[in-house]
This record gives sequence, C-alpha cells and structure tokens, in this order.
Amino acid sequence: SYIAKFLLKYLKYSLFDRKVDVAMIQAGAVRASADYEPGDFILGDLFKEFAFDLPIGVVDVPGSIIAESVHNTRIAAKPAPQFLHLDEDCEVAIDDDGKHVVTQLNGAPIIPDKIYRVATWNNTLNGVNDIEPLLSYVRSKNIVPDDEVCLGAKELIVKYCMKDAWRHLFELEGHDLEITVEDATQAVENTFEKIDEDGNGLVDVGELCKYIKKEGGNGPSIGLMRRARSSILAIKMMEVVDFDRDGMVSSKDLNEFV
Repeated sequence: SYIAKFLLKYLKYSLFDRKVDVAMIQAGAVRASADYEPGDFILGDLFKEFAFDLPIGVVDVPGSIIAESVHNTRIAAKPAPQFLHLDEDCEVAIDDDGKHVVTQLNGAPIIPDKIYRVATWNNTLNGVNDIEPLLSYVRSKNIVPDDEVCLGAKELIVKYCMKDAWRHLFELEGHDLEITVEDATQAVENTFEKIDEDGNGLVDVGELCKYIKKEGGNGPSIGLMRRARSSILAIKMMEVVDFDRDGMVSSKDLNEFV
C-alpha cells in the first residue's frame, strides 16, 4: 500500500548510518486501513498506523531470498498478514504466470546473489507468520538480533523527522548523502547565533521555541510535526539532540547531529 511505502521510506532514511538498502515490513504490522485526505501526515497518524511496538532488526540477506520471500507472502489468500511491503526504492511486477517478481531493490535492478542490508520487524525474523525462505536463512546464519538492541519503528521515524526539522531551520535541503560536513557546519554557524538569544553558546528549549515562532509560524514545514505547536516541536527537536540531557545543545552537538 502507499501508506506502507511512505512509512518504510522514512524508516530507511532513519537507518542511513546502518547503510540499510531495503526496508520491508509485513502487512500485519501496519494498520493501513484509514483513508487520508490530501495534506499532512502527522504524528498521531504515525501512532495509529504503527499501533504497537515494532522493534526493527537489521540483517544482511541475498537478493534471491528477498525476492522469493516477497513472492511467497503475496500469493496467499487475503487478508494476508504476512504480505511483505517494500520501501519506495523497490519495485515488484507481476508476470504472465501471476508471480510477484522483485525487479528493483535500493533504486537499481535486483542482483540475486548480492547481499542487501535489510531493515524489518524483528518479530518477522523471529518467526511471526513463518515467512520463508527468509526465516530459514536468518536462522541458518544465526543473525537474528536480540530485541534489546533494536530500536522501535516509531522512535526511529520520529528521530529522523526531528533531524529534518533542524535541517529545515538551518536551511539545509536534502538527505544524508546529499549534505556534506562543510555544508552542515556552515549552515549551523549561520543560524545558531540567531537562536542563541542570550549569547552563552548554548540553546535551550525556550530559545528554540521563540525562534521557531519568529521564523516559521508553527514551525518548520516537515512531515510528522507540520501542524504541531511550536512548543511541542521545540521539545521534540531538543530531545533527539540533547545527548547529555542537560536541557541545552551547543553548535558542536548540532553539527554532529545534522
């Protein structure tokens, strides 16, 4: 579904540092039952679509295993909770025999024997709905992560969107691959002093909230928090970058984050 592809796009973006090639999730983990009017997809919508905890595991899997697993999950009678959705950089076609054929992964033609880094619901890797041959492969390689080391899908997506909000504030456009260290450093320097109202070299949530109100009305024009009040947006933005939890961030913190 479109909503699944949309959410998986952000999940994949959020795991850029893990070099994820493919994000996929089975239908039973996404509600995808609501019809959305044109406009904003907000935080509440995310929590409705991912209505329970979804620890995300990252594993390395051959293209052939992905392709066969996708086909096997899509030929079952509906409703099919095991139906595997892929992110928007992947393409699946249906051939003359009715087989669901993965033609593209990570924006390029699939290479069956290539190893792709896949992000998916960790419960899938632990056997929910018995998705084969994926399940047999990860078990044979003993590569299923422990839930304790897996971050939740909602947490990952919200963190990515808050990074997007900071970038918008600094007028940095593009995703991780498109933003250089030099661009980020210059952008932070250009804006940080304007946010740092008392000039102490640190920004707190109050200063950030005032700047958002002054520069952007209700805040940066970013997906999940587009309609949020500036105070809520400022709190969420601070949460993801205030690593030592002292209520303040420096330009160095922001350089490393964005």
